[in-house]
Amino acid sequence: MRPLIVDGTAIEMRRAYISVWDSMNDPTTPGDPPAKRPRAKSLLRRLARILALVYLGTLGVLMMLENRLIYPAPAFNEGVWSGTRKQTGAQEIELVTERGAPATAWLFPPAPTAPPAEQTTTGRFGMYFHGNGENLAYTASFARRLADEMQMTVLAVEYPGYDQHGTKVSEAGIYQNAKAGLDWLCEQQQIEPTDVVLLGRSLGGGVAMSLAQASNSRAIVLLSTFSSLPDVAAEKYPLFPIRLVMRNRFPSRKRMQTCTQPLLQFHGDEDSFVPITSAKRLFESSPAPQKRFVTLEGRGHNDSCPELFWSELKLFLEQLDPVDTPEPAN
Repeated sequence: MRPLIVDGTAIEMRRAYISVWDSMNDPTTPGDPPAKRPRAKSLLRRLARILALVYLGTLGVLMMLENRLIYPAPAFNEGVWSGTRKQTGAQEIELVTERGAPATAWLFPPAPTAPPAEQTTTGRFGMYFHGNGENLAYTASFARRLADEMQMTVLAVEYPGYDQHGTKVSEAGIYQNAKAGLDWLCEQQQIEPTDVVLLGRSLGGGVAMSLAQASNSRAIVLLSTFSSLPDVAAEKYPLFPIRLVMRNRFPSRKRMQTCTQPLLQFHGDEDSFVPITSAKRLFESSPAPQKRFVTLEGRGHNDSCPELFWSELKLFLEQLDPVDTPEPAN
């Protein structure tokens, strides 16, 4: 008997069924190369790894360069340093911090404004802290005008790494220099920290706030100062967790919350480096009953101070001066 051919048909039907089943479970679409989708996924994973490496690498570079970005100290030039000091009539003071590190300050006595027989003293003493891109030679003319126009003995303290000593700059080191300057001024002038007005510009405002919290100064005067350094950096680099990784803090807003000294604060409305909103957050955190915020219209971060600054500062200091009341008649 001849075999039936039904078995061959059954085999073909089974093969067709298996082919259909495989096509239903194949992730590729008909006509696509078999490896197209897996290759696309591989490229995406590779791109994600590259972006992660670039992100982490950039963050690492920012962390390594933090001190250079925050403290761009001008190159020290002995000729400019000594020439400026002599020209402005400053006295160079050598200090030693509590940790034994050397530090430098310049003392600016006020120039007399009247003949010797008519001279009077206001008894004003101040300390001035400059911005991060300056040194004493750069800021001496400002300190000289401050001393003369306000009739105030002004001590300007230099930061580590900004003078001839070449010590390493750090936030803690700056605070130590400031404390050494205050101790020297009080000892030499036979005064108390409560007799000293603290003035700071930009980063120097953060230094002044540290000293104000620790010493209960006479008053605080701030110019172009931020609420905290991480606040400023976070606005410049919003894609990075700056507030978590920054080592330098200068938490002025936090310190301001415990300072009740009279406060005078200036800020330019065109400051692109430290937004005026940051300055106002700092001002609003002050619990001082006597405080004033002055907007310097049209002024940027590094612009010179307009006459409004000097007139407002003079009025502020006059309000701080003790009022002589006549003794009652016997």
